[in-house]
Amino acid sequence: MNKKTIIMMMLALVTMAGQAQTKTATVTGYSPALKDGTLVLAGTGTIGNVVDTVQAGHFAFTLPVEELTESFLGLIGEGCPNFNLTLFLRPGVTVKVTGNDCFYPLWKVESPLSEQQTESRITEHCRDLITELMQMDLAQKPWAEREIVEMKWMKQRMDILPSLIVARAPKGFEEQLAEIHNYVYPPRLLQVGDEAVDAELLDMQGQKHHLFEAFSNGKYVLLDFWGIGCGPCMMSEPEMREVYEKMKDKLEIVAINQNKLSEWQKHEFSKRIVGKNWNNAMKDISSKYCDMGAIPYYVMISPNKRIVWKAVGYQPGYFMGLAEALNGPKQDNSSNLQFAIRKVETKVDGTTISFRYYGHKDYWFRIAKDSYLTANGKKYKLTAADGIKLDEDNYTQVKASESTNEFLGNTYYTDFTLTFEPFDTIPTTFDYKEGDGDGAFVIRDVSIE
Repeated sequence: MNKKTIIMMMLALVTMAGQAQTKTATVTGYSPALKDGTLVLAGTGTIGNVVDTVQAGHFAFTLPVEELTESFLGLIGEGCPNFNLTLFLRPGVTVKVTGNDCFYPLWKVESPLSEQQTESRITEHCRDLITELMQMDLAQKPWAEREIVEMKWMKQRMDILPSLIVARAPKGFEEQLAEIHNYVYPPRLLQVGDEAVDAELLDMQGQKHHLFEAFSNGKYVLLDFWGIGCGPCMMSEPEMREVYEKMKDKLEIVAINQNKLSEWQKHEFSKRIVGKNWNNAMKDISSKYCDMGAIPYYVMISPNKRIVWKAVGYQPGYFMGLAEALNGPKQDNSSNLQFAIRKVETKVDGTTISFRYYGHKDYWFRIAKDSYLTANGKKYKLTAADGIKLDEDNYTQVKASESTNEFLGNTYYTDFTLTFEPFDTIPTTFDYKEGDGDGAFVIRDVSIE
């Protein structure tokens, strides 16, 4: 979310519904400091047009409005900063803006609307920071410097909200307020190894649920952050569904939609979700668990509510690889979910590891001959491979599903083993590293049982 969007959303928090009377509102303005020919830009939402040209310090324009509407005024000319003045308009209303300089976002606004009076109070509270930002804009200060002041400005706006007449978000703006608050005052981002925290979510009927409802009977919980219009999110659904049916005794899936509640509820795809089908309408959970805004984003949580791994994106075979990992030795294969370790054998002459790789039958995979294990503070080199050719293209051989789905039906697997130098001392866990080249993946914390 960019800064302009946040500011526009925040301003909307002080609006309230109104009844249409006529179809236009009028704005007049004056400042003796304005140069003739200064362009007047105005509009509603994020779309604006040139509506007048300043003459002798004066300008005037009308805007079409059907109800109480948030609009903006901008001036383009000598001495005018690249800023907007927020105006609330209602059909039949005339608003007058006046000042003695070119810093129009701080001008006096005469309006009969209480929403505008509230906005003016917020502006006055932040006057010093707004002035500083406009001065920095005119001086063409770099964004890195302006961003620091802008963040202070946003926090100052948030701090005054509870003291306003509208002390809570008007109906319809609850999501925007939560999103703004989490952006300005972000919660601590949870990392692998941290204990999970609870969060409030909504189901398709709008009923509230808590994340911790998903934890039962010693199951792992997979958080699946997804959105409507996300191709990989929808592509993953058939495989996720098939794996979920096979893994219900070990795995619970919590699908967490990122769209607006109404959009999610109406969309046909939302009704196909397996596991817990909930919505992140208040935007609090993703800001706690997700390192980035990209989706699909996955977070695996252990039965004792510890974050085990995080991963982003989807490729055919991911969830089948996840199931293999849960059924095999304990491991973190999140850097490449298509690979999973199925068995570990430690002998005096070497350590042999059985792998399974899932992927589209037409996609190749490689294993580097300089792969190694790390444990006991040292590396153990790869000595032999069976079932694949090292440093060459390998293709999956065995059909993994009877599905006719385009992706799931073409997902295959291959089993192979790698043998490494023997451990000096048998460790509790080790890491497998597929070489040190670019794109090399790691399977971490593999347990020796």
